[in-house]
Amino acid sequence: MSIQSVDLKCELCGFQSSTRETWGEFYYLHNELKIPINRTLGWCRQCDKICAIEDFSQQKNICEEIESLLSYFNNDYSQKKVLFISKKVREDRLFKLNLIQILNEQLKLISTRIGTEKCLNCGSSKIDSSIGEILSTMQDRIQHNTGVIGTGVIHPNCGGEIIASPSPIHITMEFTPRFYKRDGSQKS
Repeated sequence: MSIQSVDLKCELCGFQSSTRETWGEFYYLHNELKIPINRTLGWCRQCDKICAIEDFSQQKNICEEIESLLSYFNNDYSQKKVLFISKKVREDRLFKLNLIQILNEQLKLISTRIGTEKCLNCGSSKIDSSIGEILSTMQDRIQHNTGVIGTGVIHPNCGGEIIASPSPIHITMEFTPRFYKRDGSQKS
C-alpha cells in the first residue's frame, strides 16, 4: 500500500519539509510493553526544523478505546465457561486484554508527562506543536487540492509563511521501529 505525504515549504526562504517526519513506528518501552507514541509535527528549536514530536492530546480517545474494549467483556457471550469457547475467541480475548493493558500504560504515561512533550528526533523540550495542530485541521483540504495552500504557520527563522501541497509521489516504505524511554529520550 502506498501513501501520500504533504510537502511543506517556506514561501520566503525555500525551507522544505514533509509530513513524512511522523511516519514510522515509534514506541515507548516499559515493562516489556511496546507502547505506541502518539505524535504530531512540530517545530524543534534545537533541530531548527519540523520534526515528529510527542502528542499528549489523545487522552479522551484512549479512554474511549479502553471503554469500547471493556464493553466486549460485558456481553452475555463472555460469561460462558472458558471450556466452551473456541480457540479463536480465547485468542481474541487475550489480544483485547493485552491492548487494554497497553492503552492503560499509555494513559498513565501521558498523565504523568503532559506538558513535557519532546522532539522525537533530538529529545529537546524546546518545541512548538502549532504546525501539527493547524495541519491536522487542514488535512482533508490539503489532500483534495492539487495546488498550494497557505497554512498560516510562520517559519520561525525568516517570518515567511509555510505553504502545504500534496506530494505528487505516493511512497511505499518499510520502517525500522524507534524506541524511547518513558521520559521521551531515545533508547540507545
